[in-house]
Amino acid sequence: MREYSGGATGDDEQLLIAQLDQFATSSDTVRFYWACEALADRGVEAALPELARLAGTENPAGLHGPLGMGLGYPAAKALARLAGRIDLDEVRRLLDSENIWLRAGTLAGLTEAKAPGIERLLRKVVQEHPPGVVFDHARVGLARFGEGADLRAAPRAQAGTGPQTPGETAGSFK
Repeated sequence: MREYSGGATGDDEQLLIAQLDQFATSSDTVRFYWACEALADRGVEAALPELARLAGTENPAGLHGPLGMGLGYPAAKALARLAGRIDLDEVRRLLDSENIWLRAGTLAGLTEAKAPGIERLLRKVVQEHPPGVVFDHARVGLARFGEGADLRAAPRAQAGTGPQTPGETAGSFK
């Protein structure tokens, strides 16, 4: 996959787009992830329709794990990086998804693309206290924009997950 990130030709890019489905159906999540990254690195907008199709919550036979994690996350991330805009229909679909992996991947891609309005969206997401992986992606995104100091004031609030007494840490046993 490294050879595709550097100096791939148009034919190589089309081959890589075609291989996305092969990697997905064979549950080769490592190659799938790096193919998505290579397409985004190269700015291959021709991959957008295929990435949109693959940015879903279905797992092919033989792929185990949370729905959307193995294929949806990298496809959503690459799609958002390539789109570079929050207002695109496919990006909105992913951001509005109930699937945490699609939402997190989209936030990561938009953050890497420095999409217009992403900082405001990340702050909004942090304030909503969504599921952990989405919350963490929003916090990391804000930290990338230099807003890390403000994040300590927005701890994740969820019943039974935080410290209960002074000096106690989350997950400690007393």
